[in-house]
Amino acid sequence: MAKGKEAPTKQQDAGVISVAAHPRAARAVRKAKGYGGLGGFLLGVVLSVRAGVPVPDAALRGVEAGLGGYLALWFATVMVWRQLAVAEIEAARRHLLAVAERELARKAAGGGEA
Repeated sequence: MAKGKEAPTKQQDAGVISVAAHPRAARAVRKAKGYGGLGGFLLGVVLSVRAGVPVPDAALRGVEAGLGGYLALWFATVMVWRQLAVAEIEAARRHLLAVAERELARKAAGGGEA
């Protein structure tokens, strides 16, 4: 293969919508994972300490809760952005269709002149 050229991936060939390839979605997913992990950790530690659990065990429970929060918010964010990406593509398709229809109507009204 020529230097500097990469082989197209299966996702690019199939026209698959990727959340990871969307710049706003990728940023939102990163932020959600961070907030989910931190929030889960804090919630796990606070609830464990209030229940009278020793601090080392509370910290371990916090880590476990942080992992759960990380995964839960990652999953939810990816599901939301999948739908948003599809909606953005549909909106762009409708906009382009409307522009094309207006252009055709303008040309038809002008007698077909270019």
